[in-house]
Amino acid sequence: MPPCSAARVWTAAARSCARAELIRLSRNRCRACAACRRASAGAAMAVLTSPELDALPARVLSRARRDSSARMRRSTPCTRTAPVYRRPFRVTTRMATDTAGPPGEGHLGLPAEREPDLAAHLTRIARALQQQHGEQETMDAIVHAAAGTIPGAEHAGIMTVLGRREIRTVATTGDLPCEVDQAQLASGEGPCLTALYDEKIVSVPDVAGDDRWPVFIGKAADLEVGSMLSFQLFVQDEDLGALNLYSARTGAFDDESWHVGSLFAGHAAIALASAQERSQLSAAVATRDLIGQAKGILMERHQITADQAFAVLTRASQHTNLKLRDIAEQLTRTGRLPAPGR
Repeated sequence: MPPCSAARVWTAAARSCARAELIRLSRNRCRACAACRRASAGAAMAVLTSPELDALPARVLSRARRDSSARMRRSTPCTRTAPVYRRPFRVTTRMATDTAGPPGEGHLGLPAEREPDLAAHLTRIARALQQQHGEQETMDAIVHAAAGTIPGAEHAGIMTVLGRREIRTVATTGDLPCEVDQAQLASGEGPCLTALYDEKIVSVPDVAGDDRWPVFIGKAADLEVGSMLSFQLFVQDEDLGALNLYSARTGAFDDESWHVGSLFAGHAAIALASAQERSQLSAAVATRDLIGQAKGILMERHQITADQAFAVLTRASQHTNLKLRDIAEQLTRTGRLPAPGR
């Protein structure tokens, strides 16, 4: 199963920024210290696939590879003076620009010595998500990682829509996301629903003072939520998903929250798509094994071939209006085919 649409959107944006960063570095060789160049080039090359790297101009690719390979050698650390930040990393919206950042700031909008921290942190999260054993475990891990990673987030939840009709909250870090989502379902409107159906990112700096969803705001007045931030996770056929962040404070989510949240949502969408693919593959293997057992029972009992046994199961499915898997499961469990008309 290919990655979902939302995952492709976030991945394409990251690759576009990475290509622009490599091209800028090849043109402005004197604008940054060696440590900053190596960190920026290495981070950018890690985003691009081999065909995308080969498509770059030879001069750009040669310079990028030299900078990236230099990261493996011992080098003098960056000696620029950088401000002290309370969080382990600080992200701004200048991820890739045509000019160098101010003194003390790297090319990804981070302090020079902090520049690799966000990429390393998201890499660890991506690996942890890939190690989850099922779709539900992956979603639980996503919401807890989001609350601990995205600045301003106190709670997180994932809301999904199946067939564009059945809306469910499938993972949360506490009761608050469930209560807020219930208020949205009762009113038929709200930021999470907007992120699901219409927009990729929806920000609500002050829930009580927002007039875009008056019915929802009225129902949410008694809830301890001051601000919200929602990211569309995936749009796949008729199924939708959104990652929602909640804080009791108004104005809790700033530009840093938008940027880190966007990157996090891209990783989360890919991890969730992989978990869904593994789940569907496991279900397909289990169904095939079950049908094989049912065919074996019929072949031994009636001395017929595999094709004839499968035809018997197919006719039973048509006559009873049941799925072929359900027919096979009942046969292996009870030893009998269901009676027609059930």
